[in-house]
Amino acid sequence: MPRLIAGTQAFIDLFESGFISQQALEEVYQQTRDLEDDEDIADAIKTWIESQNDNQLLEKYNAQFNQLISPNSSESGKLLSIGNSQSQTKQGESNPTSRKLLDSAIATNKPLNKDSSAQSKPNP
Repeated sequence: MPRLIAGTQAFIDLFESGFISQQALEEVYQQTRDLEDDEDIADAIKTWIESQNDNQLLEKYNAQFNQLISPNSSESGKLLSIGNSQSQTKQGESNPTSRKLLDSAIATNKPLNKDSSAQSKPNP
């Protein structure tokens, strides 16, 4: 997995495992929402993690990142395909970007609208 995308995926993996909160995901998303470049997004995520002054968070992030970039890891294909199989991306097609990964994580994990008026009303 490309190093820059692995940083974003490591952050998302920590969120999905429950180690990073929904609020933290949204905070990072807000800080990176105008960024498109994988390097800029990876730098912003790393800066946010370091700003938390949480050694356990930094250790878990680094461990997950290293696992994702390890050529011997079964996780190395995780980003691109199901079941840790080889990438199904065809030659000439682009791999997922950090922007797409973050957008997907936010879209998938948006809290439900708690406004009762948004709920459908039963027919009489």
